Amino acid sequence: MSQPTCYIGVAFYNHPSFPTQWALILSENPHFEGPGWGSTAAETVNGMGTSSLSFQRSPASFNPIGLFSGIVYVAQVRMSIQNLKALISSSNRASAEDRTMVQGTDDIPWGSDKYVVLALLRLSEGRYLRLPRSERGSLAHFIGGRIRDLLRTRCTPGGDVYPIVSLDSGNVSFGHSWR
Repeated sequence: MSQPTCYIGVAFYNHPSFPTQWALILSENPHFEGPGWGSTAAETVNGMGTSSLSFQRSPASFNPIGLFSGIVYVAQVRMSIQNLKALISSSNRASAEDRTMVQGTDDIPWGSDKYVVLALLRLSEGRYLRLPRSERGSLAHFIGGRIRDLLRTRCTPGGDVYPIVSLDSGNVSFGHSWR
C-alpha cells in the first residue's frame, strides 16, 4: 500500500482596493486539480481569525470574491491531507498571543501572508517539510518574489488554466480548474 501524499502550495487572490491575499493550499494532486483544502487569515468584527474551506475542483473556487492569480508550489509531504490539515490547524493559531510571541517571521505585518509564513515555518521546524535553506530568514520575501513569476505567466482571467510556479526553481507548470 502506498503512503499518502499531500502537496502544499500558496495561492494568491487579488481584491480591488486590498492587498493580495495569500492562502495555504493542500491537495492530493501536484497540479492542485480536484478537491483540496485552503486556509488563510481573515479579519472579522471579532478580530483576526483563520478561514479554512474545502474546494472541489481547484483553488480558483477557494476565494470567490478575489481574482485567482495562481499558486507557488512549496513542497510534497508524505502525509494525508487530513493529517496535515489538522497539524496546521493545531499549530498555527491566528491570535494576538501567537502573532506577538513568534520570532523569525520576516517582521511583516499580521495578515494572510504572515499566517502562511508561520504555517510553513512551523512545518519546517517540525521536520514535516524542507524549505529553501538560504531563504529561511526571509521566506515571505522569497515567496513574494515568485508572485512576479506568476504575473509574467498570467493566464486569461476566468479561464480554466492557472500557473503554478515552483518555490525552489521558479519552473512553471499549469493546472486546470475543470476536468
